[in-house]
Amino acid sequence: MKPISKIAWNRVHEKACDVVNATWFDDDPMYDIYREQMLEILDELEAEFGTQSRILDTRGDYVDDPDEKRRLYAKALELAREQNDTDEIEICQQSLLDLDESLLIEAKHNGKKHQKNEPRDARGDGFHS
Repeated sequence: MKPISKIAWNRVHEKACDVVNATWFDDDPMYDIYREQMLEILDELEAEFGTQSRILDTRGDYVDDPDEKRRLYAKALELAREQNDTDEIEICQQSLLDLDESLLIEAKHNGKKHQKNEPRDARGDGFHS
């Protein structure tokens, strides 16, 4: 496996800037286009440089499915450990922690929305007799 060149990785950095800039505006149609372009760049890098933790971890940042994110982050962590790349190990572990945190926040948010929408009885206290 050959290391990813700085020039090649700059393409990822530039596209990440496009994605971030598109998120500043609600419903920016370019967000989805830039995200898809990012995934294409990562595909190209993987074809050229092989499967690497850096590519998998970054891909995890741009997929929607939480299970796929977890799979990518876990595989990236495994590869980083195989390479004994302490910096990348830390990055992958942080990605997994961030994913868990965002899922927990989402679950709490959805729970609050559910509680607000629960039917009330005639007295309005939530108890049904």
